[in-house]
This record gives sequence, C-alpha cells and structure tokens, in this order.
Amino acid sequence: MYCSFQRRPYSPNIRTKNTFVVLSALVFLTMAEWMHLLYSGLTSEELQECIQAMGHCTFAILTTIPCLGLIIICNVEIVVIADSPALACGLIVVSMFPALIFPLILLGVQ
Repeated sequence: MYCSFQRRPYSPNIRTKNTFVVLSALVFLTMAEWMHLLYSGLTSEELQECIQAMGHCTFAILTTIPCLGLIIICNVEIVVIADSPALACGLIVVSMFPALIFPLILLGVQ
C-alpha cells in the first residue's frame, strides 16, 4: 500500500508501505475534513453557540486532535526511517526546533 497525502492546513507528506501509519493518517485527515464540513457552513453566531453548548475546552481539544495526530504520525515515520533510536530522537528534536525557538524569541522580544 503506497500513499502520499497533500492536504492544507494539515499537510503531511506520507510515503510509506506501513498500513498502520496510512490508516492512522486517514483517520486524522477524516476527522479534520469532517470538522471542516461541519463547522465551515455556520455563521459566527451559530459557531459561537455551538462552542458554548459543548464548552470551550472540549471544542479546543476536538480541533487539536487532528493536528497532533498528524504530528505524531510524522514522528512515527521518522522512527521507522531511522536506523537507531538515538538517531530518531535526534531527528525528532531537531524537527521541533523551529516550534520551540520561535516562541522563545518572541518571549525575549517582549
């Protein structure tokens, strides 16, 4: 099974023959698409009512799950590709540097 996804704003580039990774990516992409279809047609007032009905924390968690899932899948791909666990951990940490350094720079500027 070969799969390559290109989806915005969730844009993993998954090229694998691992069925588990492909199915996991499909689940997270399906969740993201379902939420997009469900909430994109609502007006801002209707969306605000929906958020208040389910709670702000619940809505935040539901919107975060697909994004975090795709990050986890990309990290799993790094582990599969790397030959050693140390190399995989190093690559994962290096791939997180932009997300870690940018907030620190902003915090220093403030």
